[in-house]
Amino acid sequence: MPDACNHRPEKGCLRPSAEFLWMPLLFCLIAGCMSMPKTIATSALVPSRSVIESELQFPVRMERFRDDRPNRSSVGMEHSAWWGVSPIVTDSDLVVVFERIATQALAEKGVKQGQSPLVLRGNIQVANVGQMGLSRSLKAETALELTLVDTRIGGRVWSRNYRGEGAGTDYQATLAAAMRDLSAAIEKDNSILSAKSVYLAREKAPAGLETPAAKIVRPADDIAHPSFDAATRLLGKDDMAVVIGIEKYQTLPSSEYSADDAGLVKDYLLSLGLSRRNLEWITNERATFAAIKKAVESWLPNRVTPHSRVIVYYSGHGAPEPKSRSAYLVPFDGDPNYLEDTGYPLQRLYDKLGSLPAAEIIVLIDSCFSGTGGRSVLAKGARPLVLVETSSVLPARMVVMTATQGNQIAASSQAREHGIFTYYFLKALKDGKGSLFEIYESIRPQVEDEAKQLNIRQSPGLHSGVEGAAEKFRLRR
Repeated sequence: MPDACNHRPEKGCLRPSAEFLWMPLLFCLIAGCMSMPKTIATSALVPSRSVIESELQFPVRMERFRDDRPNRSSVGMEHSAWWGVSPIVTDSDLVVVFERIATQALAEKGVKQGQSPLVLRGNIQVANVGQMGLSRSLKAETALELTLVDTRIGGRVWSRNYRGEGAGTDYQATLAAAMRDLSAAIEKDNSILSAKSVYLAREKAPAGLETPAAKIVRPADDIAHPSFDAATRLLGKDDMAVVIGIEKYQTLPSSEYSADDAGLVKDYLLSLGLSRRNLEWITNERATFAAIKKAVESWLPNRVTPHSRVIVYYSGHGAPEPKSRSAYLVPFDGDPNYLEDTGYPLQRLYDKLGSLPAAEIIVLIDSCFSGTGGRSVLAKGARPLVLVETSSVLPARMVVMTATQGNQIAASSQAREHGIFTYYFLKALKDGKGSLFEIYESIRPQVEDEAKQLNIRQSPGLHSGVEGAAEKFRLRR
């Protein structure tokens, strides 16, 4: 006899058909019967501690930490057979966790948020938790770079990398253990206290230190947007230029405003008559060792004529090599610990340019080689203030103008948003100074005076192959 429930479902038939057997299971999945990864609260990751504040306060301005992890799509994620990949902690929450950990660990050393020319920056490099091989054990890793930047000189005065590790079988507990380990690493390291002692000894009124900078006219009002008429332009179809500006480095702290400096120098040269096809402009990640070598040692020699003026401008980090006392330009992928392999020697630059069959060669260097800050870096473990050899015997066709002399610091101005050497150099050009000698005579006291306001010594240098030759080298009429 046919089953009425299978063929004519009517009110009162309770026997379920096969397809309806899956409905409770589907409902269970939707309702959360299966284990679903949950986002961890930030409060569960920040170590609880009673902070003993230092009596001597060290005020800094704390910037929002940057998340520089190379692959955020898989780092800090939990993998589930049912739900795929789910974040353990959101990117924004991770930044909060790292900021709180650093703030708490530094508070005992007297580092506090306050009005100051010193800026504390944090770069999150690693935040990872996952299974170890085929086991159920978990491992977590964290890494944070802290940098203290003096905005008056545009360079770092202290920098350290900290790491933390944790192990366990629970995602939250494992990641929390790595955060505690990171906090302990910052707490144990007292290297920032040297910067604190120098600051407290020099700065009696930190609130007033930024007053001179606040009065400075911003660059948009004076040197931006160069415009030179035909009667002023001196550069022509045979002239060549290589302009290099590196602000963001692969593994090193930034050289503040260097890319903007190079961009404005490029605009000035084009406005002075340089052909765009005769300009090689290399900035940031494009300014690798190979790219700089190619521009100087291949691109220029293939295009220069006996009638050419060649202008080379570099803005970025320099570094001293302690053993040889040689000065190096640091490319985007350069490493001050391995300068002979990754740095571009300053002497090599002069030699290669000097071999060009050009009528005139002008070199402008907004960098320094002291290793003590500003636009310079130093190998780990090396002592700063290495006496480097930056001078050289130059051919009669070459003149070199540098931002500094000896072991001085090349400073940047936060108010001007440029290196102070490049700023005054371009301002002199715009104000009518034509020869390198005229520019040098004009900007030397200006750079020295502004550097004094930043509590540093900086004096531009001018070097030429023949006495008085700098008067003949001109960039404008």
